[in-house]
Amino acid sequence: MTKHTNNGPSCPSCESKLLNAHPTIAEWFKTIVKPFSPTCHVSWSWRGKEDQEQAFLDGKSKLHFPNSMHNKLDDYDNPCSMALDLFELDGNGMACWHYGFFRDIAQHSDKSSARIIWGGTWKTISDNDHFQMDESKDS
Repeated sequence: MTKHTNNGPSCPSCESKLLNAHPTIAEWFKTIVKPFSPTCHVSWSWRGKEDQEQAFLDGKSKLHFPNSMHNKLDDYDNPCSMALDLFELDGNGMACWHYGFFRDIAQHSDKSSARIIWGGTWKTISDNDHFQMDESKDS
């Protein structure tokens, strides 16, 4: 597995994870998030059954497989996550999950036309690193 890096406009590890994401949320990350915050990276896009059940057991998800936005498939049964979990990579190569970092990304995203929901606004689970497509609005 490729390590995340802050060198350059994109990260090979993030690009690999985005291959299993819905094109809309992948484009949101590449064109809205990454230019705004070059130290932002993708920790999760699509999760299979084993990873989703572990997230549930760890209390990081309230949903069993295949009910999470991370478990979506396209019309051909290929992974097509409609959610991304993010983190910040600091100058020392350490992963960070600061509330303010995610809040700033959410506020910046809200200024765009992107239809993305931030998990930091949810009352039932603290999911500050989670961003997902908003299915409630018409296309």
